[in-house]
Amino acid sequence: MPLPLPRIRPDRVAVSAWIVAIAAGFLAIQAHESTPGRAGAVPGSWPSGSPLPGASGRPEVVMAVHPKCSCSRASLAILGEVVGGSRSAARIRLLVYRPADTDACWSGDSLMQLASGIPGAEAVDDPGGAESRRFGLLTSGAVAAFDATGNLRFAGGLNDGRASTSSAAGAKSLADVLAGLVPETSDGDVFGCPIDNPGVAP
Repeated sequence: MPLPLPRIRPDRVAVSAWIVAIAAGFLAIQAHESTPGRAGAVPGSWPSGSPLPGASGRPEVVMAVHPKCSCSRASLAILGEVVGGSRSAARIRLLVYRPADTDACWSGDSLMQLASGIPGAEAVDDPGGAESRRFGLLTSGAVAAFDATGNLRFAGGLNDGRASTSSAAGAKSLADVLAGLVPETSDGDVFGCPIDNPGVAP
């Protein structure tokens, strides 16, 4: 005579399914946060076609910023820490993206208030992301740092994950450039949203 099969309680099935769904969601979030954004071809020297003057005899730093990307706040915070801890008179340009068919009010002012605390920082309106692309900065939070002679010394990100305020090796490299030193690393992953498509994983 066959043994009776154990009864499966519907409530236990529901709880198990809920746990599996939560675990899958957590893993998906972790994978998204640890996936770097797109890296562009950053020019080896200050691009001649840029309307922004460079090679001023002091370090020049540009960062692509998408004002609607939650990752941007973390990148700006680390940039502020690096620049604030430096004695350099570097010029910092924040290339603030907005769709080409909108006016400058689209960007809002919350990120710019944070940026205002970064010494030497200047917000530059970047309709359509044209200037960001000129510098090869395709992801929000991407940085290009040039030395006082206009040569690229570092290109990459400053934090170790999306929306993370923990600095990565890129932050140390930027600090070296600001100090007039040759950085240990010349590039690094950027963790952020595509500059022209916030909130979408690369």
